[in-house]
Amino acid sequence: MNKINYLLIGVFIVLIFLSKAFSQGYTPPMFTLGVTAEGSFAMHDAYGTNFHDSLRTYGMMWGRGVGIHIKFGIGTRKNHRIVLMGTYNKFINSGSASKSFIEPNPKAGRRTNYNIWTVMLGYEYCFNSRCRNKQFLGCGVTGNLINAQPGAIDFDDAYRLGIYANAGYELVLDPKFKTGIFIGLKYNLANIIGHENGPRKMNDGTGSPGIGFWRRFGYISLNLGFNFYTGTKMIKKY
Repeated sequence: MNKINYLLIGVFIVLIFLSKAFSQGYTPPMFTLGVTAEGSFAMHDAYGTNFHDSLRTYGMMWGRGVGIHIKFGIGTRKNHRIVLMGTYNKFINSGSASKSFIEPNPKAGRRTNYNIWTVMLGYEYCFNSRCRNKQFLGCGVTGNLINAQPGAIDFDDAYRLGIYANAGYELVLDPKFKTGIFIGLKYNLANIIGHENGPRKMNDGTGSPGIGFWRRFGYISLNLGFNFYTGTKMIKKY
């Protein structure tokens, strides 16, 4: 019985300590540094499963990738953030969702294979920037290198400018507001500017030769990651 009492007292002391630690006020972070893992799904004319219809879609389906970001808080409350992100996504589609990443030695004409390197510059509004629970909305411009590997659809490296929009939720993990996790959604329409038509080109423009319309190359990503917060300071209470 005494052991149970000691255990309950110990748990009570720990809860009091944690309660006091998290009740301390902290300034919002000046810089947020993060790493992320991404799972993506192709949209618009990027999505396609009929590899023989290469003049209409790019034969993409599922993708996966990684990314890093740095966010700079502006103003006293740091609700406004300037964002710089870099991501790499790999899209391999063998014609079946269950085989998108695991088909052994597929024939080149029976799959598509893309590497997409993206740099993003944008703006975010962070709700509750001083709190443990934060939400954010953002948008900006993207620079994209689209690399098609030999397969059903193949073209020379394509450089495109696009736009993105994102939203997410952050949760601070430690009492001193230095680390956190986050989950978010991000949409990238990668080829607004820079269309090219012709042999070995991406053929995404409205001109001739080509399909005759703007083929939109986009995807949406689910992001899971880890944040490091810098510049947070305890708010002194007098």
